Amino acid sequence: MSASRPDTFIKLAVTEGVPSASLAKLLASQRAEEPQTPVEPLLVSAGESLSGLQDGRYDLGISLQEDVPLPLHGVPLWRANLAVALPPQSPLASHKLIALDELMDVSLLRWQGEPCAALDERISMARRRFSIQVVTSFEMMVMMVVAGLGVGISAHSRITQAQAWGICLRPLADGPYEVVAHLLRPTGHLHPATERFVQRALRVAANT
Repeated sequence: MSASRPDTFIKLAVTEGVPSASLAKLLASQRAEEPQTPVEPLLVSAGESLSGLQDGRYDLGISLQEDVPLPLHGVPLWRANLAVALPPQSPLASHKLIALDELMDVSLLRWQGEPCAALDERISMARRRFSIQVVTSFEMMVMMVVAGLGVGISAHSRITQAQAWGICLRPLADGPYEVVAHLLRPTGHLHPATERFVQRALRVAANT
């Protein structure tokens, strides 16, 4: 991104699964500390985020992707432990902790917006196959859990916010399994306003 561009409008590519509460704190901090530099968060796919950052359509990105191709650079911002969402009538609800192996005999709902390489590797190496159903949104996962159609794995904080829907939360006994939101940026020199936003994001993340 050229430092000589005349505007200071930051286009921020955000992929699904990024913690909304944490992002809201960052955007509020930006507005309070540097209102002359507006930030436009744009919800995009993972592929669109990477291609848009590479060709200059976006200034920065926030994504749960772990592998970022050159010439992009990813910096960890927020980490969230994964937990189990289950209906209150599930026999597993009597457990304080749930081991991943205990989920082999149920339909396991996985939202594609929260990738976790460690969890996916553990599932693929299991002695028996998990019955996994991929869902397209967290809301769909919760709806299916409430209906008794399976149990879900998602970020602990996200499940906590959805408990009013009538689901139970139980931590995973093994792991840890976590999703990490990364700040994606082009390598090299950034516009000063964009660089200040990067530093602000790191500061907000450190205090979250």
